[in-house]
Formats: sequence, structure tokens, C-alpha cells
Amino acid sequence: MLNGSSSIELLYKIENLCFDCPTIAKPQNVTSKCKKKETQRRENYRNCEVMKFTCQEMSISNEEFGCTISLSDTIDENDFEKEQSIDEIMDSLGQYIMIQRTYAEDEFEEDYYYFETSNYDKSGELNEFEITLSKNNFILKIENDTYEIQIKASEEEFNELVECLKTMTYKKGKLILR
Repeated sequence: MLNGSSSIELLYKIENLCFDCPTIAKPQNVTSKCKKKETQRRENYRNCEVMKFTCQEMSISNEEFGCTISLSDTIDENDFEKEQSIDEIMDSLGQYIMIQRTYAEDEFEEDYYYFETSNYDKSGELNEFEITLSKNNFILKIENDTYEIQIKASEEEFNELVECLKTMTYKKGKLILR
């Protein structure tokens, strides 16, 4: 006995702890309670078949090793020196999508296509996809999911986006220009 408590009472108290100390607290308590906010954030997207947002920042890169397109509903402030918690960092990302094609290094490899979104459960290798692009909209369809993004691109940005998407969709995807 410790401080007048029986071992059964102590075990009960230990089971109800909610701090990140796996040697004392039960892992399911730590996981279920300490990640509750992240789980709620992901649950908002998990069962969605449609993600919609207005693009505030567009990034297009078509270089020697591959091409990448990122569309985000927030502007990246690159404030790396500001101390933030993990939740603050995750919340600051907002909604975004990124599609990427990495070119094969030699004739024995294949190009790699990757998709990432603020809904991390939907991120991964990109196989079959369709992109419909107009001056004001970027619509990406992957399996049963649709990502509709309103864009405000200058003529130069739009032309750069079209050229990058032609490269991106070569072999695996389909590009529809409207």
C-alpha cells in the first residue's frame, strides 16, 4: 500500500491519467484523448467526396527532376522562427492540394506521381486522375473524390499552369481545357 491506497485503487487512478507518459498511462488513453483535436480536424475531411476552396496562393514548379503544382487557401508567411505548437502549425496550413510528378532517373524506372492534400488520409500515389481547367476553376477528380478550387491567375500564370499540367498528365492523367 502506498499512502493508504490499495493497489487496485492505484491501478484505477493510473488508468484514468491523460498525460503522455506511456510507462504510466495506458496507450489508448494517451492516444484517444491527446489527439482528439487532430482527429476532429481530420474527421471534417475523411468522408468528404468534395473539397472546395478559393486559391490564395499558387505554386508551379517544372524543373529537371519533376514538376509540382500546389494550390492553397492561405498565403504562406514563412514564419519559421515563430514558436508554434503542432496544432497551431497544422491549423495554419488551411486547405491545400499538391500534385507532383517525379521523373525517372534512368530507363529502368518509371515516373512517380504523388498527390497530397490537407486531408492526409487521401494523400498518396496518384494513378488515374482527371483535371478540368478553365480561367477561373481547377477541378481534380481522383477516384470518387473531387477537389474544386477557384483560381485567380494572371495570363502568364495560367499559361504556365497549362504547360505544367500537360507535362503532369502525360501517360497517367487526363487534362480537359475549357
